[in-house]
Amino acid sequence: MKQRYGSTSRDNDEHKSLLDVDHCDHYDDDDNDSYNSRTKASSPFSSSSGRSCWRSIANCLILPLFLAAAASAAFSYYLQTKITVLSSQLYTLDSNVQQLSAELSTQHHQLTHVNETLANHSLVISRFEHSVSNSDVLQKLQQLEQDSQRRQDEIDRNLNTTKSDIETTLSQTQRNINSTLEHAQNTINTQVNSVQATLSSYIRTTQDQFSTENSFMVYQLAGTFTLLGCLISMWHMTSHLRNFQQPFVQRKILAILWMCPIYSVTSWLSLVV
Repeated sequence: MKQRYGSTSRDNDEHKSLLDVDHCDHYDDDDNDSYNSRTKASSPFSSSSGRSCWRSIANCLILPLFLAAAASAAFSYYLQTKITVLSSQLYTLDSNVQQLSAELSTQHHQLTHVNETLANHSLVISRFEHSVSNSDVLQKLQQLEQDSQRRQDEIDRNLNTTKSDIETTLSQTQRNINSTLEHAQNTINTQVNSVQATLSSYIRTTQDQFSTENSFMVYQLAGTFTLLGCLISMWHMTSHLRNFQQPFVQRKILAILWMCPIYSVTSWLSLVV
């Protein structure tokens, strides 16, 4: 009985302890090889998932950027057409002003000609003032002066009316241009703000998705390695229990083997919870 439970000769004990140590070293080498193979196999998965995530980000950002560019191009085309219409109106107004100035210059020449004629007539009348009765001539001259004065007043009124109309038209055109530019600026600002808000929401959503996917991946990898460590430790413990030939040494080995499942499970629970 004493020989069965480990109280054999000294040579047999030393031989068996050396066999147990070699057996444990063999198990440790197998564990390291399996861990290296698993880490090499898991690296392409992480790289492929990263590439798919970046593709999804690119696909989410291309559509709003394309819509913003199309809207800005359409609005710039609308502004260009409005500016061309306004420039054509200003050109027509400028041509009308030049035409009116030309007419005023011709009427001014006519008035100067009439004044010269009146001066000549006054000279003729002054010659015959004391010798011949010139009441009819004087009456006609007064009538001509009144007509010329009336024409000059009418020309002045027309000129003032034309100036006022041109000023009102120019002010109205300037107000329209300013209102159009303000509306365009406000529209562009609102569109830019909406695009920025949409992009920020897309970025936040993508970051949340990345964080959830990364946390899930971490939980999955940690759980996988925890399960593998527990299974390997249990296999070693069962192999020691099946070959329980040196209880004094193997009890300590079993206590050491219990450390792997206990610490791995507690680490995984602290990561998840």
